[in-house]
Amino acid sequence: MDYEALYAQFSQSPWLAHIGEPEAQASTMGNRDEMHASIENDPDVFYAPPYQQPYEDLCCADHKRAGSLANAANPAITDLARQAHLQAWDRCPDAEVCALLADDVETIATLLIHRQALTAFTQERIGWYIKGRMPWGYHGKFPQGQWLVL
Repeated sequence: MDYEALYAQFSQSPWLAHIGEPEAQASTMGNRDEMHASIENDPDVFYAPPYQQPYEDLCCADHKRAGSLANAANPAITDLARQAHLQAWDRCPDAEVCALLADDVETIATLLIHRQALTAFTQERIGWYIKGRMPWGYHGKFPQGQWLVL
C-alpha cells in the first residue's frame, strides 16, 4: 500500500462537499434541509446511527490503535483535523458533526502517517471522505451490508 499517496489524497478530501446529496452506493440521512431539521428537532434520532454495532466497534478499533501511536507532537495531523472541521462547518454548522469528523480525520491520518495496516472497512471509510461524504454508520455486517453517509 502506498501510504504517502493515500495520505495525500485523504488530506485533500473535499470535507462534506456532497453532504445531503443522493448516493447510489449508500444510504443517506436525507438532504441538507432534512438533516438540519433532524439535528434541530430530534437530535437523539439523528445521532443514533453512528453509535450502532458493528460500526462503532470497527471505528473504535481504529481509534484505539491510533491512540497508541505518538501523534500528539505531529502538527500536520492537528492541522488536517482543524482544516477538516472548519471546512465541514461551512457545509454543516453543527458542533457534534464537525467534532466527529475531526476526530475520525485525526484517527485515519495517524494510521496513515504511521503506516499501520488498514482494514477493508477503514479503506472504504477513507474512500467516502475522498468522495466528499462522511461515513455515518453501516447497516448490517461488514462487508455484506450498506454504508450510511452524510
